[in-house]
Amino acid sequence: MLGDFNAIRKMDERRGRLKIEVGGTEMNEFNNFIQNMEPEDAPLVRRRFTWYKPNSHCKNRLDRYLVSKEWLEKWLGSITFVSKRSVPDHCPLVLKKFQC
Repeated sequence: MLGDFNAIRKMDERRGRLKIEVGGTEMNEFNNFIQNMEPEDAPLVRRRFTWYKPNSHCKNRLDRYLVSKEWLEKWLGSITFVSKRSVPDHCPLVLKKFQC
C-alpha cells in the first residue's frame, strides 16, 4: 500500500506543532490498523518528513509504503526514497531496491 495516510505513527514523525495538537486517538488508530494488517514500513531514506506546510516550519511523515514481510524478504534492500518536494506540500516517494 502506498498513500498519504494523514496520520503519524509516533511523535518524532511530526515537527512544528504543539504536542497537544497531535491527538493520541488518531495515532493509536493508525498504529492499531498497522498492527492488525501486519505490514512493514519500507525504510525511509534521504528525508525524514514527506509533508511540509507551505510557508511554515510544520512538517510530518504522512506518506509511506506499507508492504508485507514476505514482500520485503523477496525484495531485500528495498527502501522508500523521498524526493524533493515538487507539489505544494508533499514529497514524491519512490520504492527502490538499494544497490551497494
